[in-house]
Amino acid sequence: MYILFISLFVSTISNCQSDEADGTVNVNLPAYGASQNINGTLIGASSSGAPSCGLSADDDVFYSFTATTQGAQFVFNSPSFDGVIEVWDNALVSINCEDAIVGFGTEELWLTNLIPGDLYHLRIHSATGVSGAGDFTIDYQDLPERVLQGVYRNTNLNGDYYRPYDYLRRTVGLEVESTNWKFRNLFNNTTYVYEVVGNSFQTNLINVEQEAGTIANPFFCYGDSLEVSIEVVLEGSGCGFGAPYKIYFQEQPNTVLLTSFVGSFLNPSIDYLSSVNTHLDQVMEWEFSEFGNFLEMIATPLGENRVFLNTSTQLVYNRAYNVRIRVTSCGEVGPWSDYQQFFTTDIPYVQINPISCNSTISNGSVIDCNTIPLATSYIWQAAPISLNDPSFTPIGPAILFETTNSAVILSGLQPNTAYRIAVKTSFANGAQVAEYGNFCQIGTAGSGVGMLLDDNLDESTNIQLSTLNDKITLYPNPVTKGTLFINILDKDTDYSLLIYNSYGELNYKDVLRESSSIDLSSFQKGTYIVKVVSENSIFHERILIR
Repeated sequence: MYILFISLFVSTISNCQSDEADGTVNVNLPAYGASQNINGTLIGASSSGAPSCGLSADDDVFYSFTATTQGAQFVFNSPSFDGVIEVWDNALVSINCEDAIVGFGTEELWLTNLIPGDLYHLRIHSATGVSGAGDFTIDYQDLPERVLQGVYRNTNLNGDYYRPYDYLRRTVGLEVESTNWKFRNLFNNTTYVYEVVGNSFQTNLINVEQEAGTIANPFFCYGDSLEVSIEVVLEGSGCGFGAPYKIYFQEQPNTVLLTSFVGSFLNPSIDYLSSVNTHLDQVMEWEFSEFGNFLEMIATPLGENRVFLNTSTQLVYNRAYNVRIRVTSCGEVGPWSDYQQFFTTDIPYVQINPISCNSTISNGSVIDCNTIPLATSYIWQAAPISLNDPSFTPIGPAILFETTNSAVILSGLQPNTAYRIAVKTSFANGAQVAEYGNFCQIGTAGSGVGMLLDDNLDESTNIQLSTLNDKITLYPNPVTKGTLFINILDKDTDYSLLIYNSYGELNYKDVLRESSSIDLSSFQKGTYIVKVVSENSIFHERILIR
């Protein structure tokens, strides 16, 4: 029977419609999107037996082709008979057969399991068994093959072994509807197909892991070797998987500090450090040291790759620290990374609430300042000063207070006394103490501090206030174009000009004997106190800079 079958096949080839003197027609498959066609006929053809998807033996013709990719498309049409289309391999075994349409019409064969380089035979015949059934046409083309881009085979783009947060890219061609990525674990033969919808040519391994694996049972893990093959989808159908390629995962979990954080300046109250991700089940340990001395270890939550500095009990401002990291993943503890250095920023400036500055206070009064994160205490100083001394030089011992929050209840203040007050912060229970922030002036009743502009007498010094109003004028007020004009009528007297901001800080100082203009364009917008002082008089005026 086998000899007879071969004889029939040879007989068919010799009688098929061909451009050659004898033998089957050889077809070269063009690339997808550039299909070609054949015009053929069953008239005069001979039979080689019933097809695998039909019962009738009838006339048939053959065409030979060599597969160029893993897939090919053949579309048959005839206006005169019900056609059947079938493909044999070179061993004369049917690998696919199509008789989907009853009656005249189109039969389409979509092949996705071809071996590139192998010879195949396309068979056309009548489904009804009618001899000499008539003419037909066949459109044909190969199906596109997509494979892993060369730089992503074996190792990743950087030449290192893969980790689940890396990505893969396929070769690029015509636009496709979606891409199927098939991963086969070469250790346990587990296979998973992951679909990327649309024309994207990249897949992120962590997305595959989230879909294919679980925290308890990861799909990708360290030391794994995988085989990757790729299929694109066109016309709603897969084109077959291309050649497979291997990728290798790193042997054990490891991570390093992201380069953007190496040598960075960070605020220990709000900033964080971040490392290279490894896996969804990662648990990272962060070891901090200073000058080679261990400070503490912090473990971050499952899946997290960053540590917020304010979770530390040791990190403070204005320091240089070293950090190293190790990760536990897939049940394995990785090695420590190298130490990397980072710096913390200077301590934020402490500001006493401006409302308290230049005000009259008493024992039991409360003064507050801005809150400094990480501070364990606030140290306050109130020292007596001469009224309106721009330098705030103490003239007696200071009263010290220490609080655990950013407010203090004053006590021990003397009547008729002006004070300078300031605060500084302490960190890590005194391991780091900042410098005092801004000083501002306060005073008890009778000190003259906080007098309104229409008050006439400083009771502590008996210096007449506002007696210069008839000799000095300031304009414009508010200052809108950056220049303040000072008009002085008495030109035989030296005047000290002082300008303070709302915090009691001296921003400007000069000596005047005649009318002048002052450039305030560099001053921030806000309220300021202008003081003009002569030998026995003081002029105050509040100005507004807009």
